[in-house]
Amino acid sequence: TGGRGVDACFDAVGGAQLAQGWAALASGGHLVSYGFAGSMFGQGSPAGVYLGTQLRMAGWRLVARGRRISFYSIEDRTTRLPAEYVADLTELVGLVKTHTIAPLVDAAIPIEQVPAAYHRLRQGAVSGKIIFTPAHRP
Repeated sequence: TGGRGVDACFDAVGGAQLAQGWAALASGGHLVSYGFAGSMFGQGSPAGVYLGTQLRMAGWRLVARGRRISFYSIEDRTTRLPAEYVADLTELVGLVKTHTIAPLVDAAIPIEQVPAAYHRLRQGAVSGKIIFTPAHRP
């Protein structure tokens, strides 16, 4: 970004990892936290990572300097704001279909290999998303 920073950062890890996204934001940038995968990587329990994330977010809002931070909860959206969730998902799928965004795919593997994929994820050996393909039927 030539030192300017990024306009948007999406963080699925939470906890201490969130600070890197916050530091990378340009003035006017927006950090969206949407998960607690950090609890899988030894940063603590899901509840602890959630609490740490929320406390960091609250503190950063006090010193935002033009930056924004929010938390996106799929569970909350589907139960409390289902119409907004459908609109969000519709827009997201549209962006993928038009190639406006292109998710980074690490691997497409058979569903039978979920344990191996989970092991790779726990080891930090995944860059992007893992897509599971349907089970092979003879």
